[in-house]
Amino acid sequence: MVRLNYLKKVTFFSELEESDLKKIVQIGKNQRFLKDKTIFNENTSGERFYIVLSGRIKIFTRSGEKKKTLAILDRGEFFGEMALLDMEPRSASSIALTESELVVIKKQDFRKLLAKYPRISFQIMKTLSQRLRQADKEIEALTFGDVIGRLANTLLEFGKKYGQETQEGLKINMAFSHQDIAEVVGTGREMVSRVLNRFKRLNCITYSNRFIVLTDQNKLKQWVR
Repeated sequence: MVRLNYLKKVTFFSELEESDLKKIVQIGKNQRFLKDKTIFNENTSGERFYIVLSGRIKIFTRSGEKKKTLAILDRGEFFGEMALLDMEPRSASSIALTESELVVIKKQDFRKLLAKYPRISFQIMKTLSQRLRQADKEIEALTFGDVIGRLANTLLEFGKKYGQETQEGLKINMAFSHQDIAEVVGTGREMVSRVLNRFKRLNCITYSNRFIVLTDQNKLKQWVR
């Protein structure tokens, strides 16, 4: 069963009364996904809305052998709402990057929530607007920027979301492989490896075990156009 205390901490549920949250607890079910387990695939029918209780989820699209990561979602974030709102097939796929626990709400219950609680609708619209702004930035970078600038920007964004200050610099507290980063940036793994090596030679980054550390963010910002 969904944890009531946790739902209170989820942004778009935070302003609801406890009595209302208890009703949501009754319709949302917890579901665990093992690492690398697919949650849903692109171009399939959307029947569920998901909230991340724990773990980490990747949202991505695929074209042939190429993949593009659209988002990496953590605790408290949600996904799967678009196909439930516009009745179109799923526009992307999702997979559990780590063992994850999700709140799963069926389509008909999700729509009832939106109708009954306008504040939830507003929070979802706000999040969708933020995601659209981010998508606009990525389109601009893909159109006008080079790979070095896009990679520098990606590292800076990772620093904002996952960064932890250390004596060496801002440690990105998530282990990304070069392939993971390539799928975010929209380029090949070999190119990512070459650019990261270049950043390391320029003392922009270093490594702590498997984690990237941003040692000079100002230098990285100079590459972002």
